[in-house]
Amino acid sequence: MENQAPSGPLYGIRVLDLAGPPGQYCTKLLAQLGAGVIKVEPPAGDPGRRLPPFFHNSVDPQKSLHWFYYNTNKRSITLDLTTSEGVSKLKYLAARSDILVETQRPGLMEEAGLGYADLRRVNSRLIYVSVTPFGQTGPWREFKSCDLVASALGGLLYVCGWPDRAPVRMAGDQSLHLASLHGLAAALIALYQRQFTGLGQHVDVSMHECVPATLMSTIPSYVETGEISKRKGNDRTLAANGLFPCADGFVDVRLRNHRWGDFVAWLDSENMAGDLAEDKWKDPWYRIEPDSLKHIDAAVANFMRSKRRQELYDGGVKRGLEVAPINTAADIAHDPQLIARNFFVDVWHEELHTALPYMRSVLKLSETPVVAPARAPLIGEHNDEILKNGDQPAQVTSPAEKRAEPVGSSDTFSLPFTGLRVLEFTSAVAGPYVGKVLADYGARVIVVESRATRKTGGMAREPGPRASDRTSLNLGHLYNKVATNKMSVNINMTKPKGFELFKKLVVVTDVIIVIFAPRVLERWGLTYDQLTRIKPDIIMVRLPTVATSGPYKNQTSSSWNLLAMSGLNYMSGYPDRLPVSACRYSYPDESSSPFHPLAALLAALYWKTKTGRGQYVEASQYEGILALAGPGILEYMVNGQLPGRQVNRCPGAAPHGVYRCLGEDRWCAIAAFSEDEWGRLCMALGQPDLDKSPEFGSLAERLKHEDALDRVIESWTSQRTAEEVMGILQAAGIAAGVVQDVNDLLNKDPQLRARRYWKEVAHPEAGKLIGAGWGFKLSLAPEPLNGRPPLFGEHTDHVAGSILGIPEGEINDLIVNGILY
Repeated sequence: MENQAPSGPLYGIRVLDLAGPPGQYCTKLLAQLGAGVIKVEPPAGDPGRRLPPFFHNSVDPQKSLHWFYYNTNKRSITLDLTTSEGVSKLKYLAARSDILVETQRPGLMEEAGLGYADLRRVNSRLIYVSVTPFGQTGPWREFKSCDLVASALGGLLYVCGWPDRAPVRMAGDQSLHLASLHGLAAALIALYQRQFTGLGQHVDVSMHECVPATLMSTIPSYVETGEISKRKGNDRTLAANGLFPCADGFVDVRLRNHRWGDFVAWLDSENMAGDLAEDKWKDPWYRIEPDSLKHIDAAVANFMRSKRRQELYDGGVKRGLEVAPINTAADIAHDPQLIARNFFVDVWHEELHTALPYMRSVLKLSETPVVAPARAPLIGEHNDEILKNGDQPAQVTSPAEKRAEPVGSSDTFSLPFTGLRVLEFTSAVAGPYVGKVLADYGARVIVVESRATRKTGGMAREPGPRASDRTSLNLGHLYNKVATNKMSVNINMTKPKGFELFKKLVVVTDVIIVIFAPRVLERWGLTYDQLTRIKPDIIMVRLPTVATSGPYKNQTSSSWNLLAMSGLNYMSGYPDRLPVSACRYSYPDESSSPFHPLAALLAALYWKTKTGRGQYVEASQYEGILALAGPGILEYMVNGQLPGRQVNRCPGAAPHGVYRCLGEDRWCAIAAFSEDEWGRLCMALGQPDLDKSPEFGSLAERLKHEDALDRVIESWTSQRTAEEVMGILQAAGIAAGVVQDVNDLLNKDPQLRARRYWKEVAHPEAGKLIGAGWGFKLSLAPEPLNGRPPLFGEHTDHVAGSILGIPEGEINDLIVNGILY
């Protein structure tokens, strides 16, 4: 594989990739952004090469579709790191690299002489990213984990599935992806900070700490009311929200309160609204009464059954309503929106004598285009090029980096984004989540809101049904979760003077984050071209729901819709049940939807520091969640096999499941990935000869007899508490974890407590707020800020006066005339 032509904002950055599954997506995205990623493998090849699915079902380490997907655009070398020669060669490469990503158990790299302290001595500028199950410190640091166990301990599993069955994990290894996304963000923050300090640092990523942040309102609801959110299958708590059968499959419907009239008008146009046009149904609180929900859902279900998926999808798009099909991988492969966007790119594999269809990057940067997909490397394909010929990175050093000599200690550094000013003009959750990262790490983030249109806060500012004041815009759980450390300014942009004030804010801004559909931004006059006339070096970040081009570019969708469209709903759950929302909460809003644009933004900030130039950044939310379902989609497109619902099972491990324990709705996740682990599990079960039985004597046999195997294990777990099961099995070296609920996470989890994960702050209306921390720690950055979210328009006077320099008298006139609030 030839080197890529210079491309991407990270061109010139070298990455050493020693990562397993928790870090493989991180290094994939670094390569897409232009970094030169060298995959360091053992002589026999990386274990990831043995993961299914395989090209044409041929089990071969050179034919793993899983490997292909996560290792595009990389180069491969083989080193035996158990030898002094291998260690010496890696140190040579580390001395000439910028980032190293590893996923070994804590202490193992140090034992090999390759820990952060060892490599810092040969390269003080190295950013060393360690992605581990529980981080480098704490009582669980040595424990084993996997996607299933991380989903259990992080609380995601507890809210996934049906209430009458065991919790079920989301398809697509979502906890592993979360660890990679947090690791990517942290690596890029450290890279940006290095331009001003001259120093690299150690990034400590805990997969366990990446998961709880995805639980949406679970944590604030518990803090406010004591409610422990549980999985509810397809039960609905909001009118016309959830999965409905239609004539040729299923659709996911998410009706927002302010669109009730439009939805009823649609049904009425087909003479199927019944009595829903009556005034009593206009009250959103009346609609969520139990009897009301049943009545509405009966009418909605009748309407949906009369239509096909595409007809409902098109009808929703036309009316700005959130209706989306439950897609399979086959539907995705033929999606007209993706085809119009050229989302799938054929990449030639000379060793297979064919081209395979890969997803192109979900990231778009106007001045520094991302790298086009290139095939994953063969084992050791670049040994000669890199090891024998002394391959050197193309150093592209910024002016700031030239000036930055290593300074001070970690106690003297400022937060990485100190001095950065960000304007946030978004809605709901994903866009504000991007701003939250920047605000927590020192940026001054100004949220532009409007009482007239309720932009930015939107749905997120709406109080929940148990709020003490249902009219307050300061009690929204989601808003208060994602608005920490920000400022709120209230501008009426429906008036010309209000829009002029907004443009004045753009002049003093470095980054603007927007999320609205193309037609909305065009109407507002907020396209990138228009903004650069105001501020030529601005970075504009867009998070379109679907895209800014293609036949469905103006589709209005929730991230529940995106889960449905991505195939993750279809691939998650029980084969004998209807598809169900993969998670009770809107998972993409706190995973792919914010972290993909955040990565592009951080890379653009790095490039701007080198060049002084801004650029346009875009990341489609739909395409982003597709990327987290990639191997399953690739399997269909290459092998024609449609991934289905596998419950909690995995082809590479048996047992691999969730088992009932003592107590009401108490469970423990257990996974054994090797014969050694299976033997130790048999000993822990008190059945040392179990591994000698014909039906359980090998992985292949255990996979054939999983139902019987599960019964054996559950007969043991059901006699013990979930905590006892986890303790016994972890002591035996087996990945096991309690399926924790929100009370476990906040009040019992010793690992989260030891790592000071939870952030508590007082709010003048909401009282005590508790929020999740980030899944990473930076060794040379202070702790993130812990400020409260702003009240609606709280900083209007300050922004107008201190930032825009408007005299007090003029501010008062603007308030009187309804321009400022």
